[in-house]
Amino acid sequence: MRLVVTHLTRMKGGHVCVAGQDVRGGASVRPVLQGQRLPRSALSAEGGPYGIGGIVELSGARPCGRAPEVEDYAYVHAQRVGSLDATRFWQALARVARPSLQAIFGPEMEPQGRTAALPLGKGAASLGVLAPRSRPVLTFFDDHPRLSFRDEMGPLDVALTDVRLVQADHAALDPRAVETLRKLLAAGECLLCVGVGRPWAREEGEPPRHWLQVNNVHVPGTVDWSA
Repeated sequence: MRLVVTHLTRMKGGHVCVAGQDVRGGASVRPVLQGQRLPRSALSAEGGPYGIGGIVELSGARPCGRAPEVEDYAYVHAQRVGSLDATRFWQALARVARPSLQAIFGPEMEPQGRTAALPLGKGAASLGVLAPRSRPVLTFFDDHPRLSFRDEMGPLDVALTDVRLVQADHAALDPRAVETLRKLLAAGECLLCVGVGRPWAREEGEPPRHWLQVNNVHVPGTVDWSA
């Protein structure tokens, strides 16, 4: 199986989550290692196979997901075998982009305060590409980046987990990357790679949910605006 990498998510503890599109059929794919999480060293910037716009060959790939993480594929080895230029990368994103969150995740995706979530084990998908209805705005809460935009469910303010916004320590924000993204968002068109995380309860006594994240922001004319 070959995929083009579109989602690179920063996770806690120096880990990342990767996803992309099957280069043949266009289906969403999330490579997972059974029993472990991907380390930051899996990023191409750290010598690994995964980078935005890169084409990665997954050997021994087999589906292992369940709703909503139907995109999960276990694999044995990953190797970068090529990359897309800016035009082809944008075309790949545009082909799978949807106009609303419910068009991606299904009607079970519902607002939760100013963000949104799927109920435990529900949903048609756990990731996709969104063409936002309004120009997103970069915001912060306790120094954590967020993105405000409008969906058919209303105005949302969602955690932004784009790994390109942090420095090599995987924690501190990169001021140059933050300013670059702010200018790009103000300038014009973008597509949002979105996903939901593994289930957790936001407050004691609440049921666990799969909370919405904006994994990455992409703009036309460049594969990786942080490069």
